[in-house]
Amino acid sequence: MLAAEAASSAAAEAGLEVHVVRSRSAVQGIAALAVFEPSAGGRDNLIAMSGASAATRHGAVTVAVKESLTSAGSCRPGDILGTVGGELVVVGDDLAAVGSEVVARLLADGGELLTVIRRCRRWA
Repeated sequence: MLAAEAASSAAAEAGLEVHVVRSRSAVQGIAALAVFEPSAGGRDNLIAMSGASAATRHGAVTVAVKESLTSAGSCRPGDILGTVGGELVVVGDDLAAVGSEVVARLLADGGELLTVIRRCRRWA
């Protein structure tokens, strides 16, 4: 956010209208971009994009790299961790089961679209 705010300030000094749309995850940024309307004014887009970002629930599945005691229980390296809204909610050993639990929690209050972003890693 600091870099975005600095860029916004620099652009404003150059006479450009720039607004920063806050998001906590990539999928929230994608939701904000989806409602951008080129013909609308900056303020109207800021309101629409901020609303879309804020309304988008987000979760993640990752692999633990160290032993830890978490809010969802203890984990060891290699355990599968599931988060919703930035909070660790499930620890398990089965990727599909943890992923399913994250999706179930994301959709528990309803939803019309589920976007999955897969980050690929190259192993040496």
